[in-house]
Amino acid sequence: MFAEKVVKVLVVDSNEVFRKIVINCLKDELDVKIVGEVSNGEDALDFVLNNEVDMVVLDVVLPKKDGLWFLEELNDIKGKKPECIVVSAMNCDSVVKRAVEMGASYFLSKPFESELLIKRIRQIFERDTREVQSLPVYREYLGEKTLEMKITEVLNNFGISPSIMGFHYIRTAIEMAVYNTELLVGITKGIYPDIAKKYNTSGSKVERAIRHAIECIWRNGYSSIYCDTVGIKSSKKPTNSQFISILTEYFRLGMINDKTA
Repeated sequence: MFAEKVVKVLVVDSNEVFRKIVINCLKDELDVKIVGEVSNGEDALDFVLNNEVDMVVLDVVLPKKDGLWFLEELNDIKGKKPECIVVSAMNCDSVVKRAVEMGASYFLSKPFESELLIKRIRQIFERDTREVQSLPVYREYLGEKTLEMKITEVLNNFGISPSIMGFHYIRTAIEMAVYNTELLVGITKGIYPDIAKKYNTSGSKVERAIRHAIECIWRNGYSSIYCDTVGIKSSKKPTNSQFISILTEYFRLGMINDKTA
């Protein structure tokens, strides 16, 4: 901890629920102070110009002006500028690279580990300069696709939008189950409560959000892509448990194949 420095943080995200998640993550840290929250790039820039801000935690996808616009405008500000951590589900290589090239100190994928965000903020302000940050960050997130990135790509291919909470709940469930398949036994009593705790919600809301996300696949005409991807001939819509179990096995086998290739 850097006891003499209290980092003033602005949270920028179009999703009010996610803003609250970030705020709840940081509110009990003695060396971090939330000074504001806004929903778009224009308001973020206005806030930075009129208030003392050390750190901006922002998404790339924002209404009016997006996160990349904000980073670009920030570069034109004279004098002290806040550091930026981009936290987004839009984690394709080109977006990550662009954000880092425009000055973002770190890029974290949604959903994120609370401890990791706190750690990154502290790491940034323990350094005297930011010249050495961009290349290591780029390598960390683009050198090799993580499991999280692979799951994101597949869910996007299924037509599940990152703008719905079911997307994030499914991705988290798969990540958890890939490393601990026992969680798939009694998913209602295992995975749902853990996800609910992580996102400060209830197990029933997690269940409904995941069911809604799966329904989107069939309603929007992506069922054939799902079946082709996981190798299932039946076009019958799966239950939550079946969907998560099938995709867990898909990614688990993929990781094994990567290691033996």
